Amino acid sequence: MRRNLMVMSCLLLLAGGCGSKFAGEWVEEGSYDEAGVFKEASGQRRLALRFDPPSTVRFATLVSRAGIVDQQSVQTDTYLTMQNRSVAEFGSVIARVDRGRLLATIGGDYVMRFERVRGKRVFPPAVYLPSLAQAAEQPSTHSTALEALAAAP
Repeated sequence: MRRNLMVMSCLLLLAGGCGSKFAGEWVEEGSYDEAGVFKEASGQRRLALRFDPPSTVRFATLVSRAGIVDQQSVQTDTYLTMQNRSVAEFGSVIARVDRGRLLATIGGDYVMRFERVRGKRVFPPAVYLPSLAQAAEQPSTHSTALEALAAAP
């Protein structure tokens, strides 16, 4: 049983994981219009992607001024790779890495360009510990919190 588990783990790593072209975080640079002209992303919010091999992709809104992803906007999906792992697909998005940039075709006609994030992370951890603080006990009367604080010595 233990041997089977080790073999399955090794196969998963070999199948998609370590050397994935897509692995890591990507931030939107801009998009291409119908004529193929690149337009830089403008505004304070851009799209960010994070590929976690072998099959998880997270996408969210990056707040440009803060340089991090809005944790409330993070969504998760499953991606699969095709054509010798050079094309990734999730939902209606088809992505490929071309000369160090990720090109994502959305719905067949809208093309966005992403640059790889190097150094700092922009996504929050996928799992985080809940708050360890406990709520204070409510006063036994129906007074407001301010009245309870004023009454305390």
